[in-house]
Amino acid sequence: MDITKKYIKMRLASIPDMGLGEKPLKPYHFVCGIPDLSKQVVIDLKGNWYHIITTISEVCQLERQDQLQEMVDLTGDYDNNYPNWMLVLSNFVDFLDKPNQANSMEQLWLAFVMFQKFNKIWNGEEWI
Repeated sequence: MDITKKYIKMRLASIPDMGLGEKPLKPYHFVCGIPDLSKQVVIDLKGNWYHIITTISEVCQLERQDQLQEMVDLTGDYDNNYPNWMLVLSNFVDFLDKPNQANSMEQLWLAFVMFQKFNKIWNGEEWI
């Protein structure tokens, strides 16, 4: 699971498009107990990861690779006898040909979700 500063920055920048994610279940378990709240990471009872934005009541979900993949429609719906998942896979392969700055699978799949759903690319600082 990627809890690097870069992934957290990418995920926080995606809030206007993706929202904060699922609400966490209590109790939390602190993973990174750093005094600076901007670097706090917690995990809930379901195993979902969260970054504390300002207080424990304001958190942003840090999705795992499988959760990001679920955001891209991989259903078996057919359009002209072509399964949607094959189209998404083809788009993903095309996306891999573009320059990207991903250092983990979570960063890569977050970038693909943002590209696929919102037509945005990460420039190192923001989604454009």
